[in-house]
Amino acid sequence: MRKLASIKIDADLIEAIMKITGKETKRAAVEEALKIVIEQSKPIQVKVGNWERLRQLRGKLRWGWEDDPHRELDEMRTNKR
Repeated sequence: MRKLASIKIDADLIEAIMKITGKETKRAAVEEALKIVIEQSKPIQVKVGNWERLRQLRGKLRWGWEDDPHRELDEMRTNKR
């Protein structure tokens, strides 16, 4: 593993990452956060019979509108155009 130079990261971000990941050190929390970002950026390949992987993804995919669950369906369709 190659050592990188020190970087400055907002203390509030580090604190949030540590809470989210459950890691006790800043380094472990940042490494875990980076792994999560990399994993989420990988394209999903669904093969016939790969239902277990689909079950694992349940509730983890972001669709872009989950921040406002009360938005009307017609409004979402209109904005899509």
